[in-house]
Amino acid sequence: MEGNYTLTALDKRAPVGNYASLLLNRPLKKGVTYMVSMKFKLSTDSNAVNFHIKDSGSKLYQVIYSYKVSDNINDWIDLSFDFIPNSNVYDAFMIGASQISGEDNYISFAHINII
Repeated sequence: MEGNYTLTALDKRAPVGNYASLLLNRPLKKGVTYMVSMKFKLSTDSNAVNFHIKDSGSKLYQVIYSYKVSDNINDWIDLSFDFIPNSNVYDAFMIGASQISGEDNYISFAHINII
């Protein structure tokens, strides 16, 4: 991916259930520890933003990290964390639109890497 990938909510009060997802190159394996590294910046009215893994064929998902929003809004944030899938079906990374809703709010990713 070249450049930044920026997500904005079209509805200023985007409902829960609206989300953006990025398909992974293969499904994740249950019980295996994976590491995520990402660089992002955001503007949000939320106190926290949850990152998820999701099954693209259903509504099944798992929260893998909850980022507590602080004063560094609009600055690039480097974040790394480990997670363990609780199922073999997850094949996408996801973020909910309701967490970035609000006037002119967004999340922009410079990179997301799951190994």
